[in-house]
Amino acid sequence: MHIILLIIIVIVFIVSIFISVNSMNKSNKSNKSNKFSLSTSIYSDKFKSIVPKILNNCDFIGPEYQDRIIIIKDQDKYIGVGFIKKDSKRYIQSLPIDYEILPDKNYWFFHTLCILDKYRGKKICSNLIIPYLIKLAKKYAIDFIILDVDQDNIKAQKCYTNNHFKIIDKYLFNNTIPRYVMSYNLLFSG
Repeated sequence: MHIILLIIIVIVFIVSIFISVNSMNKSNKSNKSNKFSLSTSIYSDKFKSIVPKILNNCDFIGPEYQDRIIIIKDQDKYIGVGFIKKDSKRYIQSLPIDYEILPDKNYWFFHTLCILDKYRGKKICSNLIIPYLIKLAKKYAIDFIILDVDQDNIKAQKCYTNNHFKIIDKYLFNNTIPRYVMSYNLLFSG
C-alpha cells in the first residue's frame, strides 16, 4: 500500500514538473513575440519598399525625402512607422491653423504614425513611441512636438492626451477631414 502511494506521489510530482516546464516554454515564446524595438534614420530610397507595405491602409501625409523616419519592429519584422518633418516649422506654417501659438520655438511635426492592424491595441504608441519621441526631441533641444490627428480617431486622441499632448487647434485636412492639432510641451516636462 505504501509503495502504491509513493508511486502515485512520484507520478504527480513528475507530471507537475512537466506541466510547469511546458507553461514556462509557452510563456517565453509569447514574450519573444512582444519584444518591440525602435530605430531612427533619415527617410531615403532604402525605405521605399518598406513604407508602402505598412501604410497601404493608412490615409496620411506622405513622407518626403530627408524626413526623419522612426521604424517600429517586432524582432525582424517591420510593423510600423512614423515620421518627423524635415522642415517642421515651414510645414506647420502651411497648415490653416494659428501657428503663432508657437513663435520662435524649436518644434517638430510628427506625422503618419501607422502600426499594422494586428499590433494595434498593444500600447506601442504609449509605451514605446511617445517616450522615444520625447527622448529624441530632448536630445535635439526641441521645445514642442506637434502632431495632428483625425477628430474621429478617438483611440489615437486618447493615447496622445494620456501622454500629456494638448489640443491646440483644429483644421480641415484637404478641406474635408477634420483634424485636431496637438502639442507636447517639452519646456515644462520633466
